[in-house]
Amino acid sequence: MSFNFGVLLNQGKEAADLVTENRRQVREVFNKLNDALSEFLGLDITLAEEVEYEHHDSAMHLRVLVSLGERKKTGYDKILIKHEISGVEKKLMMIKRSADGYPITVVHEKNHYVADNQDEFAGAIGLVLSSSQTHLMFNSFRRLVREKGV
Repeated sequence: MSFNFGVLLNQGKEAADLVTENRRQVREVFNKLNDALSEFLGLDITLAEEVEYEHHDSAMHLRVLVSLGERKKTGYDKILIKHEISGVEKKLMMIKRSADGYPITVVHEKNHYVADNQDEFAGAIGLVLSSSQTHLMFNSFRRLVREKGV
């Protein structure tokens, strides 16, 4: 029996290169989104990604889990818009990443959009941005920043 490890190594390298490219594409979309939101809102904002944990109704139960380090991740990350100077932040959407970069799931309200490439990912975010509920959140975000005197 013969083994051709060279072929397998090349396949692995090609797969890793694709993952690297997919991650670059996702970063590029987020960078463009950050710039567009800053311009649209007229504020210096940043996008932040935070792990989402399962929600618990009892504050006491949550404190016990946190102290034990047993909070369970949902598998989704929250994408937040933040105004660093005022400390104001709001959730824009949630995403679920694949280890390979794609598919990536965008969640907004009760809608789930699955994107298999950069164009679909940008399109899914576009659906979030064109939502009336998103614009109501933007209005609230701007008002809160103004109330902080910034």
